[in-house]
Amino acid sequence: MSIGKLRHRVTIEKWTAVAQPGGGVSESWAPDTDVSADGKTWADVSPLSSKRLVIDDKVVISDGFKITLRWATGRILDQKCRIVYNGQDLTISGVKVIDERKRWYVLTCLING
Repeated sequence: MSIGKLRHRVTIEKWTAVAQPGGGVSESWAPDTDVSADGKTWADVSPLSSKRLVIDDKVVISDGFKITLRWATGRILDQKCRIVYNGQDLTISGVKVIDERKRWYVLTCLING
């Protein structure tokens, strides 16, 4: 992978639990500032084939993307993260660190419902 292929701008967001004043907790998504101030990074984004899933007796078509990012110290990508690409929230369904020198992440992401 060459740096020149990273031509898409994506935002990495982390899930956080926010305590409410009256008690309880609500979820919130915020840009991951561990690597950049606004959570944005350059990536190579390519579409994956669509999947047909049956959920609660309904047929749901799920579109996905393969996203390649540069590896960075302090960047942790897991199920508590999501990617925002072109205004769409993408759920991370798989993370691979490729190359023995840890230079690239390859993510498999699905569009949130």
